[in-house]
Amino acid sequence: EKSSYRYWVRQATGEAAPPPVPRKLDPSAANGGGGNPNALGSVWNQAGTWEEKNLNSWANGRIKDLLGSLGSLDFSTGKASIDEVSKCSGDAFLVTVRNKKRVGYNYELSLRFKG
Repeated sequence: EKSSYRYWVRQATGEAAPPPVPRKLDPSAANGGGGNPNALGSVWNQAGTWEEKNLNSWANGRIKDLLGSLGSLDFSTGKASIDEVSKCSGDAFLVTVRNKKRVGYNYELSLRFKG
């Protein structure tokens, strides 16, 4: 008996699946109404796969502000306060993965203390 499998099908046989039939979309599906309404991140990322947002400029300013506004620190040998943030470099980013937000950072700080 002859096999019905063909590597390159040039003719449709009775066993072949029918060709797909195009159909019109309703307006709600065409406007993205069928997407996940609770998805985080960008509109293009409705599946919640990996999306990374750069927060370097915000984080650099925020770290300097927070460290500058920090009062004196009490130690057993006396008090110390941060006099200057001389170096604040690194990366901060917000990652949306599997529809969950996660924060990542890597910073190097150089501080001058007064005490």
